[in-house]
Amino acid sequence: HEKILADNLEKFFSDFHELPEELKSILHSSLVEMSLGMQYFLENSDSDELVLKSHRDLNQYCYFVAGLVGTYLNESYRYFYGKDLSGEKPTLDLLAIQFGLFLQKVNVLKDQLEDEKIGRKLISDREEVVDSLLPLAEKSFQYIKSISENLSGYRLFCAWSFFLGLASLPFVQKSFRERKEIKLPRIQAWKLLNRVKSALVDNFKLNEIYLELIEPIKSLAEIKNNCIDKKAANEEKHGKRISSDESTNSVVALLKLRYERFLNIKNPSSLSYREFESLGL
Repeated sequence: HEKILADNLEKFFSDFHELPEELKSILHSSLVEMSLGMQYFLENSDSDELVLKSHRDLNQYCYFVAGLVGTYLNESYRYFYGKDLSGEKPTLDLLAIQFGLFLQKVNVLKDQLEDEKIGRKLISDREEVVDSLLPLAEKSFQYIKSISENLSGYRLFCAWSFFLGLASLPFVQKSFRERKEIKLPRIQAWKLLNRVKSALVDNFKLNEIYLELIEPIKSLAEIKNNCIDKKAANEEKHGKRISSDESTNSVVALLKLRYERFLNIKNPSSLSYREFESLGL
């Protein structure tokens, strides 16, 4: 893919310079921020390949490679169809970031075995990444429902991406467990895409699809929480108390706090990335 992009750079820049100035500024700002973020991670890696040391690092990485795409698309649609993007800007941008993180984390989980064969290590704790998907999925679906029906093309693009990600996750997990490639069957994907397209302007029908596909993720979270509750009860029984923070899944609150901190920065791309890191994103 990188080679294809490099071979077509002349066309890319030609198209870029034909854009209206305001739209060029939006795209330029996003690309510069993305580039600086990727540069930060490459410069701070201990090897020739990208190595992330924690889930926080993965959140940062996903923000730069996918979350920024969400905020860029928001800004672009505000430029063309401002009246059709409902809601406050910080709220919509936060949801767009979380949507980007959901999609990127599904891809990272899918590619983990292949990445690690070449020395690229993006996941420090796979279970922690899987745990983070449930709150991200909830916010992603909220984002899709916030897109005006008048923007049917964009709504469909986001809905297809999201529901394919949800439907693929059980196969991604099975593929990892069995150490072989197992994909969502093509006929199942085709039926899902058609079902989503038919339900596109009906949030009730979309919600039915969502509830069906989110169940495997919820089941994983419930199994883990049951294990945590049993461990907490056992430790309390033996006089070892643990805090509620340690026994409660607080991913939603943490993500909200982290991204609100980021969104409060007037010009994030002006930060040094040491300063950015200290924000705790």
